[in-house]
Amino acid sequence: MVWTAIGGSSYIIGQIILSFICSESAVNILLIVGISILSLCTAFFTINIHRYFFINKNIDIVKQRYPEFGLPKSDRYTEQKKN
Repeated sequence: MVWTAIGGSSYIIGQIILSFICSESAVNILLIVGISILSLCTAFFTINIHRYFFINKNIDIVKQRYPEFGLPKSDRYTEQKKN
């Protein structure tokens, strides 16, 4: 999966570089890239904000499901440390 991501991202970067060199539509490409990055950031922040509010609202349910939630890192997963 990592190799696919590397290949795909290098293809996109190559297309952007070639578009700047061989084309006059650099402004359009910058707008498309900017809007794409903005939409990805918006989706990322929306997911994390909803997750944060859900955890704050349902902290008891979350602690029942994940007992290690809220503990210091040294106290988590004690069963794995003993083995």
